[in-house]
Amino acid sequence: MHDVTIGQISFTERLGVTIEEVKIGAPVPRKTEITIPFRNSTVDMDDILGTKTYDDRTITVKFWKRCTSLKEVHESMTDTERWLLNINTKCPFTDSMDVAAGDKARVGLYIYNAYVSSLDFSESTEKVMKCTATLKADPYKTYFSATTNRTEEVI
Repeated sequence: MHDVTIGQISFTERLGVTIEEVKIGAPVPRKTEITIPFRNSTVDMDDILGTKTYDDRTITVKFWKRCTSLKEVHESMTDTERWLLNINTKCPFTDSMDVAAGDKARVGLYIYNAYVSSLDFSESTEKVMKCTATLKADPYKTYFSATTNRTEEVI
């Protein structure tokens, strides 16, 4: 069963929802260019310093819950808001499907430091609570190997 966790708490267990889709965006490389007076063009500080900087990545999680009435739909929305929007700092986020693809020797999960920046309930109906949660995450993710109990930071 597909599940995601934030801060070690499961979406499916805590909210009783079904995960429909998880999209984990790639970080966008940032260019730090400066203009120097009396010089043509700009200078890329990343090239000079030999480093690369990135903007945060965006994660979207679509999930839903079947309800018996419109009142239960609204109660589920309130519970979801209360739980997810109350997390003020970045917490570990994992997706059970986000494993090291194609590498049978590496068994483990990627961990992202993220927080929920917005919730969208616009697709909800009278009997189904549908939500799209948008999370803001650090550009780097941590790979946790279940076989060696080691972690490494990767892009």
